[in-house]
Amino acid sequence: MKQGEGKTHGYTWEFFKEHIEFEFNLKNFDYILKCKLCHLVNATNDNLHQYVKVYTKVMLEVQHVHELDQVCHFVMGVPTWAKRKIEENLPTSLPDAITKVEGLSNVEGFLNVE
Repeated sequence: MKQGEGKTHGYTWEFFKEHIEFEFNLKNFDYILKCKLCHLVNATNDNLHQYVKVYTKVMLEVQHVHELDQVCHFVMGVPTWAKRKIEENLPTSLPDAITKVEGLSNVEGFLNVE
């Protein structure tokens, strides 16, 4: 018998149904997206461009987020070196923050732009 065969994980139809309903309930949709936004982080310099793309995609789906919160969440996810550079002249809008991060990565050679 292969490892994992014959084992049950405790998932039932009720468990599955409850989680599906939670995911697709409209009142929970914004909450789930905002949680994704808060937990989105960039661990390395190599995927900074990917971080910008994913963050922007999630932000397009989230509604009712104050501009300053957008900037704050975005800056919290970039590497420490980029965060320090950005905080020297804090951006007032998300597009401004994205431009600064992409400018840092392009000028300083930390990113291979596609």
